[in-house]
Amino acid sequence: MNGTTNHDSQRGAPSTTEREATPSTTEREATPSATDDDELSGEGQVTRRTFLRATGGAAAAAGAATAASGEGAAQTETYRFGGHVPGWEARAPESIAGETNPTLELEAGTEYEVVWENLDGVIHNFVVRTEDGEELASTEDVTQEGATASVTFTATPAMAEYICIYHQSTMVGDIEVEGEAGAGAGARADTGEAADGAVPLEILAVAGSVLVLFLSPLLFALFLLTRRQRDGQEGGAPN
Repeated sequence: MNGTTNHDSQRGAPSTTEREATPSTTEREATPSATDDDELSGEGQVTRRTFLRATGGAAAAAGAATAASGEGAAQTETYRFGGHVPGWEARAPESIAGETNPTLELEAGTEYEVVWENLDGVIHNFVVRTEDGEELASTEDVTQEGATASVTFTATPAMAEYICIYHQSTMVGDIEVEGEAGAGAGARADTGEAADGAVPLEILAVAGSVLVLFLSPLLFALFLLTRRQRDGQEGGAPN
């Protein structure tokens, strides 16, 4: 009886060799599975997904840096005035604050904003024009006391004066522009066009990012080919 029981127990239990050959559930879960997009072929192998992630991140960083530098270069300087019949009273920047009809010293190619407040309830507007009277930038008419208006423009050598066209004898001041602007003389304000056909930095950044992403599969294939050739040479070299 005891001999039969022992024989059945020995027959039903897997041998030590069989237990070692069968992977446990934990081992099966820990074994990485290869996919078409992320194949592992050896220690230190760079995957296509990793390569694309690296090149994509570099392109995004380059685009963000370029866009940030473009924004930093496009900072707008602001002038503030109070407008009434006796003249334009400067409020900012501090270098001209308190002056009436001060001369505006501008730098060609730099963007400026003029913000003014109606001080007397009489109709006024703010106009930037050439020496010949051609209007280059202007605000809307303001008739309500305390109301404000603004205009943004890029300074060009053609700019000669600022004026209220309704009170030209009193509300008028000179503009002096230093340097040469890329845009032609008499360019209209707020057109948003690049000077002399130049491409904006933001567009260049996006184009560069797209180019990097487009070329990344080709670069990865070249990388793998070089890697395999090197591995083959190392594998075939005598010990």
